[in-house]
Amino acid sequence: DFLTQFTSFQVALSCQKEHQFITPVVEGKVSSSEARSSEMDNRVEELEAETKGLRGELAEARHAVEVARCEAANAEKALSKVDDVRPEYEKLKVVHAEVMEELERVRAEGEALREEILVLKEREAVRLAKAEEEQENDENVNSVNLVAGGGIEEELARLREAVEVEKSRRVEADSRAAEAERARRMDEEIADRAREDHDSDMEAMALEGERLKAKLDHYRCLNTELEETIERVREEKVGVEEEMAALRGAVEENGGPAGVVEKLKEVEEREVAMKAELDGVQKVAVETENSLLVEVELIRSVAEEAEREVKRLESR
Repeated sequence: DFLTQFTSFQVALSCQKEHQFITPVVEGKVSSSEARSSEMDNRVEELEAETKGLRGELAEARHAVEVARCEAANAEKALSKVDDVRPEYEKLKVVHAEVMEELERVRAEGEALREEILVLKEREAVRLAKAEEEQENDENVNSVNLVAGGGIEEELARLREAVEVEKSRRVEADSRAAEAERARRMDEEIADRAREDHDSDMEAMALEGERLKAKLDHYRCLNTELEETIERVREEKVGVEEEMAALRGAVEENGGPAGVVEKLKEVEEREVAMKAELDGVQKVAVETENSLLVEVELIRSVAEEAEREVKRLESR
């Protein structure tokens, strides 16, 4: 690492001083080393300014994370509204029970009508048999009973009229029974359709809730990754500051030998690489923030859709 290399450099430098290997050329480079040190100080100041800017951007990213957390909390509240649909489901059960009771009542009325029709049919059969018997008896009566026969014909006419009335009543009863059966079937179809719609709506709401929970988990993972990235950037910044402080001390201690100049070049290259890495981290933070905003907008739209679904169920 850098400290090991720098220690090796100090040992080599002390050996050079002990053996008087420092030439006047090295002494002539002191001024250029000092200028290089001044440039390095300016570079350090620029890096500190960039660090301050990065801190401001990190503060903005944290604010965006807090906003995203608030949006996620609102989405969780919207998910809790799914539980409000359960009372509507209970009400629908009560309505379904009432519909079934009404259907049972209609069935009972239909059975009563069928029994009444059977009674009317039996009465009609009895009257027809009685009328035929009386008609046969009338045909066997002699002319002395013509007056009585006229009365029987009137009775037969009355019986025929009664039979026609009973037939019309039977037709009316059949139509009423058919109407009741049709109403019962319509009620059953409506109840089945309502039950299927409600089951599908509840299943869709459950799936939507699971999807929202998955989105929230994904958001939490992104938030954790962003916090880890921020912490890593902070640690790297501290390391850079420590390296810069050590470099300034080394320059002041050794007076700017050629080896220190090479180290300064290496540190400058590392600064450039660190800046590029910080730019990459900043770009990743911006992309992560944009992704979070998109996820939050999606969660909000899903929550609004869930509210509309709940309102639609309540209107039913």
